[in-house]
Amino acid sequence: MWFLGNADVPRREYYKFRHIKTTNAVWDKVVSPYSSTPLSINPLLFAYAATRASILGPRIGLRGHLAGAGLATASLSYLTLYPPKGIAAPPTKRIYLHHNFANAKDFVASSIKGTIGAAIAYLEMQGLGYAWSGHWEDCVASTTASAYPDFVFASANEVCLVDAKGSASAFSEIGGMAKSEWKRQIYSNAKAKMKLGGAPTEGRVIASALTPTGLDLVTAHGKFSAGSAKSVKAKQQGSPNPGAVRSVQRVNYTNAFFLLGLNTLASALIPSDTQERVRRPTRTQIDEQRSTAKQQAEEIDNGERVYLGPSQVLATGTQRAWTMQPFCRTSVIDAVVRCFLDNDPDAQVQATEFMLPINVDAAPANADGDDELPDRVVFQSRDGVGMIFTRLGE
Repeated sequence: MWFLGNADVPRREYYKFRHIKTTNAVWDKVVSPYSSTPLSINPLLFAYAATRASILGPRIGLRGHLAGAGLATASLSYLTLYPPKGIAAPPTKRIYLHHNFANAKDFVASSIKGTIGAAIAYLEMQGLGYAWSGHWEDCVASTTASAYPDFVFASANEVCLVDAKGSASAFSEIGGMAKSEWKRQIYSNAKAKMKLGGAPTEGRVIASALTPTGLDLVTAHGKFSAGSAKSVKAKQQGSPNPGAVRSVQRVNYTNAFFLLGLNTLASALIPSDTQERVRRPTRTQIDEQRSTAKQQAEEIDNGERVYLGPSQVLATGTQRAWTMQPFCRTSVIDAVVRCFLDNDPDAQVQATEFMLPINVDAAPANADGDDELPDRVVFQSRDGVGMIFTRLGE
C-alpha cells in the first residue's frame, strides 16, 4: 500500500499522428522512451490529482468532494513500491499494482484503474504546461458524437482533447490501444465547437500501463490542421481561438470554486443555457463573496495571500492520516471574476507556477532511507489552485 515515498513513472512510448490515409491513421515510428525524465510523484500529489480529476463537473456538491477523496484513498490502497514476486526491483522506485488487486471485483478494479489513469493524466498535462481543464461535456457547445474524450485541457497556446486510460493489459497491447482510441475518441471530435467559440487544436490519449514491471506512460498525440483534420502536414493552426481557451477556463474555475466552497461565484460562472438547475446569484451576492474571499485570505508560503477552502480527511493508512485543504490565489479569483462576471475586455486569467512543493516542516529520512514526508506539504497547479496537506497527530 503506497502511503509514503517518492516514485518515478517512466515515459515509455510516444506515438505521433501523421495523417489519415483512406480511413486508417498513419503514425510516425514510436519514440521510446520519449523523455529521459520520468514523472515524479508521491502519494499526496497523487491524491491531489485524483481529487481534482474525479470531481470535475458543475454538480460537484459535497458528495463529489467525498467521492474524489475516497477514490484517491482506494487507489492508493492498491498501489505499492514493491514489485510482485519474481520481478527484480529496478534501481529507481517504481509503482506497482498490489498483488491483491487480482482479487478485486471487476467493478472495483475498473474504478481503480480509471482513477489512476485520470490522476496520472492530470499530472502529465500539468507538467506539459496546460493550466486549465474540464470535462468534455462541460466545455463543448454540443455534440452528437458517440465516442468522445474524458477531458479538455488548455494552455495559452493549445486546447487539447485528452482521454485518460488505466490498463492492466500486457504492455505490448497498450500502444495499439492508445492509437486506436485516439482515432476513435479524439480524431472524430477534432472540429468540435467550444462553448465560447473556437475549436481544439490537438488531442492526446495518455495511457497508464499497469503491468507487473511497474507503471509506465504511453501517449498517442496529434495536432489538428486548420480548416481540415485530414493531415498535420497541412496548414497548422496557430494560437487557439481565445474563446476556446476561455471555455476551458470557465469550467475549470467553476469546479475549483465549488471545491473551495465559493458556491456563489461558482454558480455565477455556469452559463445560462446550461441544463443544470442552478439558482442564479445576484450581483450583490457575487460582490459580497468576492469581498469575503479577499478579507479571509491568508499567507501560507511567505508569498501571495490565498483563500482557503474547507478541510477534508485523507485516510492514507492507520498512521498516515492527513487533512486536505484546497486554496486559490486571491489574484486568480479576482481575475476570474473580472474576466467572466465583470466582462472586463482587458482582463485575462494567467497561468501560475506548476505544483511547487513547499515543505514547511522538514522531517528526517526514516531508517530505510525513504523520503519522509514533512508534516505539512503544499501543492499548486498551474491554475493557481492547490492543496495544503497537514498530517494529523499520532
